[in-house]
Amino acid sequence: MNEKHIYYLKLTAKSAAYFGGRKSEELLKNASGKPFITGNSIGGALRAYLRQIGESEHAILNFMGGVLEHDKRESTDNEPGHSHSDIRSGEFVESRLYISDGIIESASGTASHGIVRKDGTAVDPGYGTALNHHKYKFDYLESGFTLSFRIECDVEPLHNGLLDTDAIQSLIRKWVTGIHSGKLTFGGKKSTGFGQFEVLTLERNIFKFDDLESLDDFIFTHPEHHTGKEKLDADEWAKPVDKTANNIDNQIVFSLAGSFPYGVYQSFTDDTARKDMKGSSGSNQQTTAKVTGLLHNSSEYFIPATSMKGLLRNEVRLLLLRMLADNQSADIQMKVDNICAEMFGSKEQTGKLIVEDMRLAKANAFPVEINRPLRKAQKVLEEVKSTLPIYNKIDRLTGGVLAAALKHQNEIQGEAKWNIKLRTDTNPQEQTPYLFPIIYVLRKIGSGKIPVGGRTVIGLGQFMGDNTVVSGNGWSCELNNTNALDTDSLVWLESSYNHFKTWLECRIDLLREGEGDL
Repeated sequence: MNEKHIYYLKLTAKSAAYFGGRKSEELLKNASGKPFITGNSIGGALRAYLRQIGESEHAILNFMGGVLEHDKRESTDNEPGHSHSDIRSGEFVESRLYISDGIIESASGTASHGIVRKDGTAVDPGYGTALNHHKYKFDYLESGFTLSFRIECDVEPLHNGLLDTDAIQSLIRKWVTGIHSGKLTFGGKKSTGFGQFEVLTLERNIFKFDDLESLDDFIFTHPEHHTGKEKLDADEWAKPVDKTANNIDNQIVFSLAGSFPYGVYQSFTDDTARKDMKGSSGSNQQTTAKVTGLLHNSSEYFIPATSMKGLLRNEVRLLLLRMLADNQSADIQMKVDNICAEMFGSKEQTGKLIVEDMRLAKANAFPVEINRPLRKAQKVLEEVKSTLPIYNKIDRLTGGVLAAALKHQNEIQGEAKWNIKLRTDTNPQEQTPYLFPIIYVLRKIGSGKIPVGGRTVIGLGQFMGDNTVVSGNGWSCELNNTNALDTDSLVWLESSYNHFKTWLECRIDLLREGEGDL
């Protein structure tokens, strides 16, 4: 007799999340305008995680269905969930799982459902600079909301007649462990830290179908109101069998802290600064002058992760091209771009890096102010009383000043912090080739050699940070950005460089067009 096992998961968002809709940069919403996530999207994340932790393709197909890409005819009788013991290459296997759409409940309970609109900027991957007229806005959900969905599974008898209940339990445990560790994420924009959750509640219902009442309850009752739900200990289910496989600290964190002594700037519309400007009479009448500056909220200024990732990616790409300058391969740039896609992600794959916003707390940052006495001869300046930096806009054709075209900029000085996380399956720092290129770029940024933000040609964006800190599970290394490294740090960095160089040479030789990780 078959059974139906239903697991009910209720997650709470530890970070912001983005579930893409039909239109670019908009959230997926139902007919009532409420955001949700499709079961297909949840299932795709669950499947990708199983592959990430090395689950066999047969075990995945047995539960989640699909088509076997390679001809693997070996018996899987010793694997959990082996009902399809002889799967042929190209054969379609029907899924035994049903995954419902995810229901989203806002923590605030407001009509906006916790939706926030954020600015972003597209970065030219070839130059590392913002593309002209390619600023955009996208909607996302703030952290704190809940996501609820259920996973239904038909449990079938084994060859000995017993029900295969351990296999689905093992699968759910792996997914709960992945959510707990932060390796299993949902939605888009994961490379900027979106999609992190934790399990709030975990419940299970088992329908044995051995009596009429059980059958009626399953057919005629809404799944959320089924009787006989069993509450499971989510923390207990989140304990991995292999404690090293899903360690939450099994990642490398790069941290850079310092200051912008001369100011940093990006060309986003700053309505707050514009409202603070007053007319020449000193009245509170709102001025029509346009002010641009950094994005900010009530507590901090920030440079969006998309901009920082573009800068980082460009510098890593240039490093790779310099190191491979003597390589005679005709498609060397394509191979370099493939390696960058592995690190930073692309439309086809998730990257290994999570790049966060660079943040400047308003308690330790302030706008640059200009002491500008107003005189009657300065008619243009009399129109607006402002301490903001003001620049003349230049006609690029004639080289002259455009009439009545002054640019008001809100430039910010102060302390900033930036974190990058590297997903890794190997805990010791010497075993990952991605250490050196990231450290190389961060040390150049921290020493002021690579400016951040816009209008860097006039000296803005120079960042000064004394140290680049690299830390992992139980270890940490601090590298000075401006002075000579001590002996231990130098030896460690040289070892990381040699490992990266050897890996890069082998990677380029093996990489073929259209091929992923080797």
